[in-house]
Amino acid sequence: MISFIKAKIWSGAGWLLALCLILISVTIIYFLLHSKYKGTDHKKLDSIQLANLDNIFAGYPDITTTAGSKSDSVKIQRQKRNQLIFVFLKTEYNNQVDSSCLKDLNQLLLGLGNKDAKLYLTGKEIIVKDFFWFTGELTYLEVILWALIGVLVSLIYYVSLANVQALKQAGDADTGPFDTSEISVQVAKMFYAPVCALVLVLGYNLLNSDSKMTDITIGKGLLLFAFICGFFSGRVIKFIDRLKDLVLPISDSTSSTTTTPTTSTDASTTNTDTTETPTADTNNTTESIATNNTGNTTGTAATTTVAEAVGAIENAAPAIATNTIEAVAPTTVAEAVGDIENAVGITNTTTAAEPAVTDVDVTVNLQLAPAVAQSPDGPDIVEAGFNNAKVSLQSADGNDVITLSPPTADEGGTFTTKQLPFGDYTVTAEMAYKNTTTNTIINLSASQTITVNADSHTFDVPLNISPVTG
Repeated sequence: MISFIKAKIWSGAGWLLALCLILISVTIIYFLLHSKYKGTDHKKLDSIQLANLDNIFAGYPDITTTAGSKSDSVKIQRQKRNQLIFVFLKTEYNNQVDSSCLKDLNQLLLGLGNKDAKLYLTGKEIIVKDFFWFTGELTYLEVILWALIGVLVSLIYYVSLANVQALKQAGDADTGPFDTSEISVQVAKMFYAPVCALVLVLGYNLLNSDSKMTDITIGKGLLLFAFICGFFSGRVIKFIDRLKDLVLPISDSTSSTTTTPTTSTDASTTNTDTTETPTADTNNTTESIATNNTGNTTGTAATTTVAEAVGAIENAAPAIATNTIEAVAPTTVAEAVGDIENAVGITNTTTAAEPAVTDVDVTVNLQLAPAVAQSPDGPDIVEAGFNNAKVSLQSADGNDVITLSPPTADEGGTFTTKQLPFGDYTVTAEMAYKNTTTNTIINLSASQTITVNADSHTFDVPLNISPVTG
C-alpha cells in the first residue's frame, strides 16, 4: 500500500488514467452536491424590464387623499400593484424567484410610492433559484471545485501531450516526455491552486479596475475565473509573487553606521602630544610610525613596508636628540622595528586564514532571439515557456558535461547549477516546441562561450531555430 504513493511505480499512461478517474470523481461529487443543495443567483432588471414596470406603475397611480382616509385605500392600491409586479417578475425568471425575496419586497414596497418603488427596483438584485452557488457561503466551495476541475483538465492535457512523444525526443514545450518526478508537483498543484483562486476571488474588490473584461462578483464569470485560475495555476503563482511587492514592500535598509577602531591612533596621538620639546623632525617621525602601526593592526591596507619604515626611522634618528627620545618613551630603533614586524605578521596571518573563493552559483536565463520572437510562433513559444529545455555546460578543457537544473515553476526559463568552478565554459541549450494547430515541431538551440567568475555568473542565452540538416 505504501508503494502506491511512490511516483516511480507510475507510468505515463497510468498517471493519465488516474487523473481522468479523479476528474470523473470530482465531477460526480459536484453534481451530487448541487442536486441536494440548490443554489441561487443575483439578477438585476434591465432597461426593457424597467420600461415594463413603468407600465405597471401607470396602471396604479399614487392616490392623493387626506391623511385620515389614506391608509386603507392606499394599502389596497399598492397591494394590487405589488401582486402585478410579482407576477411580472415570476414570468421573467420562469418562476425561479426566491419566495423569501418576494416576501421581503412586498413588505417594503407597501410603504413606497411609485416613484420610490421604481428607484428601489432599479438597483435591487432579485434573488432567483439557480443550479450554481452564486450567493452565500457555498460560493467559496463553488470557486474551489471549479479551480480543482481546471487543474485536473490542465494536467490531463499536458500529460497526454507528453505521452505521445518519443522517450529521447524533446516533446511539447509545455511538458516534454513524461517524467514521473513531476507527479509530486502535479499533486501539490491540486491543493494550492484552488486556495490561490479563492484568495484572488476574495481580493477581487481590491484588485478590480475599470479595464476588467469579466465581472466575477456575480454570475457565471465567477466560474470562468475560477477555472482559468486552476488551468493556469503557474501564472497565478507568478502573479501572487509579484503582488507581494505591493502588499509587503521591502523597507530601505541601505543606511548603516560604520565604526572605525581608533584605539591605536589615539594612543599614538597621545604620545605625540605629550612630547615636551619635540622638534619638527621628531613630530613627523613619530606620526609616521603611529600611522603605520595603526593601519597594520586594524587590517587596513598600508602603503609603507617594513623596509621603508626602517629606512625612515634610521634617516630620522641622527636628527633626534637622545634626551628627546628618552622623554617620549624608552623605545630604541630596534624595538620600534620589532613592533612593526610583529604587527605585519598579525596582518599576514589574518589574511592567509581567509579562504579564496573559487566557485559560484551560475544562472542561465533562456529567451528567444529577436527574429524568433517576432515570428508568428514566437508569442506561443514564450507563452508555453522554456522549462522543457535541456541546458548544459562544458568547460574549455573538455571535462564532463554539467547539466543545469530546470526551473521549478511552470513556464519558467531560469536554469541553475551550484558551486561551479571559475573558468571558461560552453553553454548549450536545446528545446523543441510543437505547434498543435499545424502539428509541426520547431527545434530551437543555442551555443555560446561564457566566462564564469565572481562578478559574472548570470547569463542570458537567446534561442534560435535550428537549421534543418540532412
